[in-house]
Amino acid sequence: MPKFSLDDKLKAIHRYQNGTEGVKSIAKSLRINHETLRMWIRQYEYHGVKAFEKSYTAYTKTFKLDVLTYINENGTSPNEAAV
Repeated sequence: MPKFSLDDKLKAIHRYQNGTEGVKSIAKSLRINHETLRMWIRQYEYHGVKAFEKSYTAYTKTFKLDVLTYINENGTSPNEAAV
């Protein structure tokens, strides 16, 4: 899958938010899976542009285990937990 710039992602999200195109048609035009686009949209809705900033943070083992526990206890997907 090709890498997309911040501008590419924001353009795709705004195309969806304008309401004139659906997720699947936008994803098809970008040649990506529609779930990838849905994830971008969710991340943007929760965190704004900061969602796409690279944060090379090293997480502790405890934090990682806490996230896995949260996923198991709440039945969320890894993508939902990432958001």
